[in-house]
Amino acid sequence: ELFLVREPENIYDKFAVKIVNSLNWQIGYVRHELAMDLAPAMDQGMKFVCKVLQVTFRKDENNKSTNYGCNIIIQKMNGGDNHGSA
Repeated sequence: ELFLVREPENIYDKFAVKIVNSLNWQIGYVRHELAMDLAPAMDQGMKFVCKVLQVTFRKDENNKSTNYGCNIIIQKMNGGDNHGSA
């Protein structure tokens, strides 16, 4: 299970939403286009949880490096779990 954490102080994206695991280790960021929709709700206190559906990867044309990503499903949290709140 992964959690979404708002990161309004991010200098690159004012809508930044990072993805963390249960130990609060950062996994990555939600894509900007989706973060623009999530950030206002999160700024008003809404909390979300997400699960990995699929791990993806792409090798560069020289097969020297691989970029990994993942497809996730995001759900609104129920109850008072405050994991990931800053």
